[in-house]
Amino acid sequence: MFILTVASIVPQASPGTDNPAELQAQLFAPSRTAGFVQPGQEVYLRFQAFPFQKFGMAKGSVVAVSRSPIAPSDLPSGQTQAIVTAAQANEPMYRITVQLPRQTINTYGRETALAAGMSVDADVRQDNRKIVEWLLEPALAVLRP
Repeated sequence: MFILTVASIVPQASPGTDNPAELQAQLFAPSRTAGFVQPGQEVYLRFQAFPFQKFGMAKGSVVAVSRSPIAPSDLPSGQTQAIVTAAQANEPMYRITVQLPRQTINTYGRETALAAGMSVDADVRQDNRKIVEWLLEPALAVLRP
């Protein structure tokens, strides 16, 4: 897993409808990590308004990864500094769209609606290995042709 930068919840584009749009998470990943993100991967979301230590994390899935980078100067206004700081670099970012499984989060026994503009941190699940496999990886790499 690797951590993506601070991003926000935005309405899904749904032109020509009167129904409120479902919310999606818009994440931004630095170019050094975005190459590993693919549609369909699991994403663990932590909403800053609801501390994950108390309210848990939501699980979503990547639906799209932008094909061209976004310069730091073109990031969403009001979030540029937070995104650049979280990425620990002033490099191009790629927009990652994540489908949210639910539009609410359980808080103190009741469902609280997520709102557009909420900040979110995210982890993308990259690999699924046992701890033993991680520990033995260097030794196994030597044995491979």
